[in-house]
Amino acid sequence: MRIESRRRWQGLLAALVVTAAFAQVPPGPPPGGPPGGPPGGPPNGPADQLPVSDEEVIRHLLPPLPATAPKPSADIRNFEGTWTHNQVTETPILRDMYNTPLPFTPLGRKIRDRRTAGSPEGAPYANASAECRPIGQPWAMDLFYAFQIYQTPKVVTVVFAYGHAVWNIRIGQAHRTTRAYMGDSVGHWDGDTLVVDTINYKQGLWIDSHGTPASTDAHLVQRIRRIDHNGPMLEVVTTVDDPAMYTAKWSTVRTFAWRPDRAVFSEYDCEHQAGQPDFLQRYGVVPEPKDGL
Repeated sequence: MRIESRRRWQGLLAALVVTAAFAQVPPGPPPGGPPGGPPGGPPNGPADQLPVSDEEVIRHLLPPLPATAPKPSADIRNFEGTWTHNQVTETPILRDMYNTPLPFTPLGRKIRDRRTAGSPEGAPYANASAECRPIGQPWAMDLFYAFQIYQTPKVVTVVFAYGHAVWNIRIGQAHRTTRAYMGDSVGHWDGDTLVVDTINYKQGLWIDSHGTPASTDAHLVQRIRRIDHNGPMLEVVTTVDDPAMYTAKWSTVRTFAWRPDRAVFSEYDCEHQAGQPDFLQRYGVVPEPKDGL
């Protein structure tokens, strides 16, 4: 078996098991605490029985839909329905979609490295997930949780199973000045591609579970379109423009499978824990320094 595939599979399963447990067994520690999740192997047998390739990993996690499953709209500009990540991702993000190393500024690299290492005492730093706040589009869409899209001519709304965050995209409107955890998003159509422009974040982002950073002044553009590759998919190209953290813009691309079988979300409990005075300390995370964020 290829060692790298085994490691990626083990890491993905560990993350899935941990976040699923956090989501459904209160009052366990909040998801997104230790960067990348705690160590651990797969729950169903020794590593030698794991799938060898990334394709086998995805087939294991996303078995084929039955032929009788509902289909998406015939209108290619209609994204309504349930979608979920269908790729094995790597964290931290080290390279963009063109395999170029991320162009960190000194501050951006310092923050990413600090988040990956944790505090001097060895505790992980708190992030939006640990605080039961919306985690922003990039990380939310990179997790192996389903999301649903609802659509009218004026608004596209994305509802995430993870943390039940909501992302509203206003079509053909101007930006507002108020800040929000998911930022302020406006969109327009470029042919069959929805171009979404997001600014005005209330909190600096973790773009992935290791803390690849974006500041509150980051400008994100997502180009979303439907494609067909062994079935209906959404393709999302995300471009990060954040001079505080990066010396140039950079982009990633992700695809999401059509999964009407995931339309019923499991209960996700987190917020009721956050009101307790010792919430962060009880789960072993510490506040992060705010430089540059």
